[in-house]
Amino acid sequence: MRRSQRSQQEWQALFEQHEQSGLTAVAFCRQQNINIQTFYARRSHIQLQCSRGGFVKVQRDITTFEQHHHHDALMTLRHGQ
Repeated sequence: MRRSQRSQQEWQALFEQHEQSGLTAVAFCRQQNINIQTFYARRSHIQLQCSRGGFVKVQRDITTFEQHHHHDALMTLRHGQ
């Protein structure tokens, strides 16, 4: 008989239980009647989802400079506008 799908929160609770149990993943899954391949797949999927949230798009300014070839001239560096 198939169990209904677990929510992400249920899976996270199972992963925490596994870490606290001190059991190998295989032993824990046998104890909980979880398919080991499903356990690893869900763990990878949830870890990937959590890591995606940490990215932030960064807008960078382009720095340009002008250099004049005069013997006594100074170099001017302008940033932004």
